[in-house]
Amino acid sequence: MGRANGNENVHGLSLISVTDLHAFPMVSVVEVGTTGGCSMTERASLQSGEPATAPMSMSTVDTATLAKAIEASSVGMIVTDAAGDRPILYANDAFLRMTGYPREEVLGRSCRFLQGSDTSKEALQEIADALRQEREVFTELVNYRKDGSTFWNLLHICPIHDESGRVTFYFGYQRDITQRKETEEALQQALRLEALGKLTGGVAHDYNNLLQVIQTSLEVIELGVSANEDIARRTSTTMAACHRAIERATLLTKQLMVFAKRQTFTSQPIDANVLLERLHGVLTRALGEEIRVKLYLEPELWHCVADPAQAEPIIINIAINARDAMKGRADQRLDISTFNRELSAKDARRFNIVPARYVELVLSDNGPGIPQGILGRVLDPFFTTKTEGKGAGLGLSVAYGFARQSGGTLYIDSKEGVGTAIHILLPYTEAPVNADQKKADRQGTAPQPRILLVEDRSDVATITKQMLDLLGYRTAIANDADSALQMLAPSGAYDLILSDVVMPGSMNGVMLARTAMQRYPHLKVLLVTGYAQGNDSEDLEFPVLGKPYRHADLARKLRELLYTQTAVAH
Repeated sequence: MGRANGNENVHGLSLISVTDLHAFPMVSVVEVGTTGGCSMTERASLQSGEPATAPMSMSTVDTATLAKAIEASSVGMIVTDAAGDRPILYANDAFLRMTGYPREEVLGRSCRFLQGSDTSKEALQEIADALRQEREVFTELVNYRKDGSTFWNLLHICPIHDESGRVTFYFGYQRDITQRKETEEALQQALRLEALGKLTGGVAHDYNNLLQVIQTSLEVIELGVSANEDIARRTSTTMAACHRAIERATLLTKQLMVFAKRQTFTSQPIDANVLLERLHGVLTRALGEEIRVKLYLEPELWHCVADPAQAEPIIINIAINARDAMKGRADQRLDISTFNRELSAKDARRFNIVPARYVELVLSDNGPGIPQGILGRVLDPFFTTKTEGKGAGLGLSVAYGFARQSGGTLYIDSKEGVGTAIHILLPYTEAPVNADQKKADRQGTAPQPRILLVEDRSDVATITKQMLDLLGYRTAIANDADSALQMLAPSGAYDLILSDVVMPGSMNGVMLARTAMQRYPHLKVLLVTGYAQGNDSEDLEFPVLGKPYRHADLARKLRELLYTQTAVAH
């Protein structure tokens, strides 16, 4: 019905003769005067955003030239019969490139072969309604290529009428807008996370106020019951449990503040390559021998701006997430790469950051990948696929907050069955890396410092040692000051003492530090405390880290102390 005669194959117009194009009703697409049809000029105007010019006519453009123009277009174009299942009569090269099908697998078939499970039912119904009413339709939908991959299709279908006004053909053109849709989706996610961050920051602030009330109330109760030894003894376990819970809650709110970009950062120029080289050994030990950790570093990597003490635990946490995801799979590997990247205005809009130079860190695993259904939610705080008690769901959201507060961003590429890649973009800087970091950088290939951890609480000692091990330090534990002095003798074979201020026995942490420094002047000391007691608390001559402290706080403090000199005990 309504199909043109001839079966020549000139300029790809199989089933339609170019020499007969002047008689083919497709001319209605070109001429504005067609009732209910589509003007080629009008459609081109819609796509380009330019004002429509005067319509072309067959008197100024011959049929062969028109055919060549259609065939050379970057826009996919097809002509279908209006009868039956509306088989495709013509498809230009752009359509074939877009879909991946050869011409012989396209001609004579209904367009339904491009549809799949992710194709919008609403869009298909919109098209069906328009065809039934013999009117044009303009829509966006997901189509499938021959290889099974998907693309977003900006589709426009126009009816073509003959001289009597009867619809005999349909002309359709389509444009691959996948990149535009991905950019829109990424921007929406960035805006959503920004809004969520503002809400989270407010909640965390209020939560910290509540924690302060609870903490102070507990300390008041402890002071009140301390005079009664029996009550103090019976409540000590409960009080200790409450303090531990407050410490965990405090850490949680600090992580939320990082996501909300309200945490105090000490940003500075860093060499990401050196940071990763220093962490390589830490990651290898932390992830276990089953996982191969390999670095692929850009030799001429730019310097970038970040807080290294924040970056280190974030990279470690992402690596541990990868380890958990790969558990039970053969040939487990984590590849860490760095790149120089100059972000165009188009890409910058996608990530909602400024177009500029960035240093890109990519952590790629070969785990199971993240299902598409939850990929858009994994940066949300508290979102986790782990079982209860195995994770708070803050790791990636904190990493995202770190990247955003640094002036960059974080995004995720993942394919089920293949693996996941976490991309961190950090802003470029021309500033040189400062001397302190260079000392720490050189230390990365030297023997790791030895730390003597002095802590009478076994649970605190165990978790602190794990943290120090992850940071790459060689750590030993002493349960009291006397044991610590015995372990230091005779040569003081440690680089730093990390001790609680409040200790059992006759010697507290301050007294231990003074004695150790007198005997071994090379030693560094870092004291930690939730609260200090006695006169020694008023004017401590040693650095103090208050509890609860963050992994990043401890890492920064240790680096400041240890890398002011190069001597390391072996």
